[in-house]
Amino acid sequence: MAIADSQGNLYDFQGTNSIGKNHLLFGNPTKAIPIGIPGENDEEWDRCVKNAIHQYQHEEYNFLYRSTPVFLIMYRSNNCHDFAACALNQMELPRFKNHPFNCTNLALLAVSRGHFLGFGSFLLSWLPFLLIIASIIVSIVLCLVCSKKK
Repeated sequence: MAIADSQGNLYDFQGTNSIGKNHLLFGNPTKAIPIGIPGENDEEWDRCVKNAIHQYQHEEYNFLYRSTPVFLIMYRSNNCHDFAACALNQMELPRFKNHPFNCTNLALLAVSRGHFLGFGSFLLSWLPFLLIIASIIVSIVLCLVCSKKK
């Protein structure tokens, strides 16, 4: 997951002390979530993105969890989703005023409100899953056919 500045540059927390610009860790983006209104308060948006970049340039990357108390929860991740949430939480977005961003709700937002950037992006996202399901179905059918022959 990445966040863009007002000029369209993408920033991605790629690892400990590493922020990528316009080159994402896991390849080109396939989905986008329209959150801000283009042209509205671009300076504030860019300031918040830069603040997150400066903070995460000194952060340790942890894909799953790290042991840090956060609101009585002892474990949380520190990855690209958290980086995007950090920038978004600094912004005063009217639609999300009472809902702070975190790793989980950004992922849910990507699934529910994100849109594919093209048909190729759709295929890139869903084709591996569909191939796995198809191979499972074919395996089950072959097992059933072979068991009936015996």
